[in-house]
Amino acid sequence: MIKPPQLPVMSIVLAEASEYQRRILREALRSAHIRKVYEVSDGQAAIAAATRLFPDVMILDTDLPGASTLEIMRSLTRDPVGAMPIILTVSRPTVPFIEAARRLGLRDILARPIKPSALWSRLEGLVQTGRVTPGLVRSNGAGGTARMGADV
Repeated sequence: MIKPPQLPVMSIVLAEASEYQRRILREALRSAHIRKVYEVSDGQAAIAAATRLFPDVMILDTDLPGASTLEIMRSLTRDPVGAMPIILTVSRPTVPFIEAARRLGLRDILARPIKPSALWSRLEGLVQTGRVTPGLVRSNGAGGTARMGADV
């Protein structure tokens, strides 16, 4: 078994329709010492969580009910959280879908079945390249700030 990395304190919105997949991802995140994980199971909740909580990263399922992946990404790029990295989890990626997502800023994709080591690698890469500054307080666009607070 691959040893999980010691990642810095960071906050993640885990937007995943399947409880089974959420559990797998949650355990992978916990084993890497990430405790601020906020779980949602539909597209509208994903948008609301990202705009309310300003997470460091969003892990976004392509099969969420309530809003398409591209609608979610369009909504988030118009909001102050637009610079937030999104790791997209896909079951059956198509070239047109991936190209459309890339035009909206997508840089990180994980194909299913997801291996914890692949998730850890993506997160480490985000930190090492400076795309994630864990714990950064961000503006909420209304003159205020928001910071993640509750732990899993």
